[in-house]
Amino acid sequence: MQSPHDFIREYLTEQVRIQEVWRDVWLPVRHRFFQPGCTLFDPQRNIDRAKAETPLETSESGPGTAVVTTSGFGEGLRLRYTLQNSGEAWRINRVEMECNLCQGTGTFRTGVCKWCKGDGWKEF
Repeated sequence: MQSPHDFIREYLTEQVRIQEVWRDVWLPVRHRFFQPGCTLFDPQRNIDRAKAETPLETSESGPGTAVVTTSGFGEGLRLRYTLQNSGEAWRINRVEMECNLCQGTGTFRTGVCKWCKGDGWKEF
């Protein structure tokens, strides 16, 4: 069976592919309604973000469960994927984003981060 790391790599490759398909569908609409240079809903930005995401750390967190942390969107906010083994393959069960308020520390200013409730991660 494929490793959790390889599963996420394959998933990320598919994310790039689907963003490229979306770009091709969206470009005629974009050219019709948006001023050149406008970055709002820029499909190339989404492709670049998808290409930048790479697996950083993989850990087994129990029988048939793995957690893979990635570089996320390339803006300093990592993503954490919880995977379940379905018997034949891995499947994504949960995706969390590193808290952008406390940067994953769980604390903000002098207390517990109110956004992530001290976990450092927020479900995506």
